[in-house]
Amino acid sequence: MEFKLILANARGGWWDRLALNFDAHLKDKDSAMKAVIAGLKDPVLGDKDRLSLQDRGRKLCSGWKGPLEEEDLEKINIKGSVVGKNLGESRINRFLINKNGVSYECSVEEVALDHYLRKKGFKEGVHAEGAIWHTIFGLLFYDVIFDSAVENVWFSETQMNPADLNSRTFYVNRQDLFELRFKEIEEADFDDLLLEMERTYNNYYGITNSEITWNCFTDFEQIKRFMICCPIAVLCAIIRRLITDYRNCRSGFPDLTIWNDEKKLLAVVEVKGPGDKLSTKQRLWLSFFKNQNIMAHVCHVSARNPRKLD
Repeated sequence: MEFKLILANARGGWWDRLALNFDAHLKDKDSAMKAVIAGLKDPVLGDKDRLSLQDRGRKLCSGWKGPLEEEDLEKINIKGSVVGKNLGESRINRFLINKNGVSYECSVEEVALDHYLRKKGFKEGVHAEGAIWHTIFGLLFYDVIFDSAVENVWFSETQMNPADLNSRTFYVNRQDLFELRFKEIEEADFDDLLLEMERTYNNYYGITNSEITWNCFTDFEQIKRFMICCPIAVLCAIIRRLITDYRNCRSGFPDLTIWNDEKKLLAVVEVKGPGDKLSTKQRLWLSFFKNQNIMAHVCHVSARNPRKLD
């Protein structure tokens, strides 16, 4: 496993495969465990690959914990109404929510969002996974992300993102600019910061790019209400994690982001239906949010006894 700069993003998978081969094919658990421990010491590996290796180590050796710690997450269990399985596809749950006396078929995430808005004291929320955080990142750092002065990353006017976005050089190539912007954000008057974001929103609205999902929020007023609930230090920490390992951190964000601007409440929720499990990236992001003192839940939605429709 020498030549550490060659295919650096593949190294985690190689270590995992090496451990798997020793264990499953050669029946040599000791060598498999040594591969896991060696991989965890590899400085090239990011948190995602290290957590995957740690998971394998725990399967290999009962009682072994590994170096990475995960936050204990609050788990919420709710039930949702479903269409009777004698109607349509019987192998899946088709959830329903009731609005103004009318039942609508919906996703499991919408069931959870409806629950939090009606019963948990939140006023607004979106099922957008990472789009909400990428959008805020784009509004705060638009000119840094799309800086045309960065060399060898722009080759066509049709590009939606710089060519180095998914590489480890994305942050490095703009480090001074990123750090200057972080400093400006942290020191800015909150109202002035919102004005800058609104200026970017109005100037570039509708332009397709890799970061901003323009319909993620209903309008800029909703962005303001969200920003009231998200501490600036937390927002900067989230963005810093994203940009320093974009390839591995761009996804895995919790399904729901919910807030109440009057109470300054903010929470993120990963929603799981029957049989679903958390991915490695999801576990890392949920632990990160909780470590930043943001309410982070795993909401399990199960089917209430189905109502048969005639």
